Amino acid sequence: MWWDAHSHLGFYSDSQLEQIFGQGRLLGLSTWVQGGYDSKDWRRQENLKQQFPNHFRTAYGLHPWALAEMDEETREQEWQTLKTMAPAAHLIGETGLDSYRTTDPETMAVQEEFFIRHLELATDLNKPVVLHMVRAHSQALKILDQHFNGNKGIVHAYSGSPDVAHQYTQRGFLISIGPGVLKKGYRQLKQTVEKLDPKHMVVESDSPHDPENPELEVDLVLRVAREIAVLKKMAPEQVLNQSQKNLLNLGL
Repeated sequence: MWWDAHSHLGFYSDSQLEQIFGQGRLLGLSTWVQGGYDSKDWRRQENLKQQFPNHFRTAYGLHPWALAEMDEETREQEWQTLKTMAPAAHLIGETGLDSYRTTDPETMAVQEEFFIRHLELATDLNKPVVLHMVRAHSQALKILDQHFNGNKGIVHAYSGSPDVAHQYTQRGFLISIGPGVLKKGYRQLKQTVEKLDPKHMVVESDSPHDPENPELEVDLVLRVAREIAVLKKMAPEQVLNQSQKNLLNLGL
């Protein structure tokens, strides 16, 4: 049974999740690795892990977008909650830098501060991290070298160049390929897929596409795997098997 390397199943209702797991079983899917957003999301993940223990790998972290929605007091309250809950998670994150939505210096400074905090927390707990990186790879790599000596992790929804992907894999990170590879264009991402060794790659759906109106997209990770297989001249089953092996090697 195969794994989805990144999703947000907490946005779905319990009845939708029953459908997802039922359809997933028929398609050969068993386990969904999560991406954390805020304390509401972590608690939802915690409850779902108890309800559906065989299907979840939890990730708790303050997403860069969530940080932008909070004032300083709320951020600190959320951070204290994260430190309390994090030991029970499989991974720490999502965390990282996102300069696509804003380049405001104050916002970016907050992202960087909390990125460093997450890395140090993951190091202390010896847990892998889930990285959210958009147009900030150079700074992110510098911060990783300075502040992270932990159990590596996953660069989720990667869309950058082969060279930058190589810099992450040299540091022990997996490159997670999502639905971007299915879209027209995205030539840089597709070149990365063509060049990347499968032992450094995992496959994700990043579902749901619209958290406000989550639709069932159970086969999306399989469609991503099929496109990767075309680019790499492999069988889709080989792509999915290697992705699962890579995730297990993270200790998940």
